[in-house]
Amino acid sequence: MNKQKESTSKTKKSMTGHSFREDELRNALYDIDDILGRGLCNYVLLMETAKSLVEGEGQNLKGDGIYIGVLKKNITESNMNTFKFYLSESRDPMITDDGFDYTWGGVPVHVKIIKRNYKYFDYPDTRFYMAGEYKIPNPFSEYWKARYLIR
Repeated sequence: MNKQKESTSKTKKSMTGHSFREDELRNALYDIDDILGRGLCNYVLLMETAKSLVEGEGQNLKGDGIYIGVLKKNITESNMNTFKFYLSESRDPMITDDGFDYTWGGVPVHVKIIKRNYKYFDYPDTRFYMAGEYKIPNPFSEYWKARYLIR
C-alpha cells in the first residue's frame, strides 16, 4: 500500500501545469477554430495540442491549454480586426505583436504568430479530430525537437 501511495505522489509531482479534461480542450479548440475561420486565417496546431493528435491518432486531446500557430504571411489587418472583434466580446484577450492569449471555459488558448520560415510549416500534415481536419507541423518529429525555438 505504501508503494502505491509513493507512486501516486511521484506522478503528481512530475506533472507540470494544469491538465484539462478532453471536453474542455475540445470546446476551446472549437472556439479558436471558429474565430480563425471567421478571419479566413490558416493555422497549425502546436505543442501538446498537436502531439496529442499525433500520438493519440486523433482520438483524445491532452494538455494544459490549446496551442495554435499562424504564419505571419497569413495575418492581414482585416483578419486581425476580425479576431479583435470576436475576442473582445467576453474573452478578455492579451494581444501582442507575437500573437494573442485568452481563456475559453477556463482553458488557456495561445495563438502564436510565427514570423520566421520553418520547413515544418511549408507542407503541414493533416490529422482528423472529431468532425474536423487540423494541420500539424511536418515532419512532426523534427518540429517536436525544435518546438521551443519557434519564433
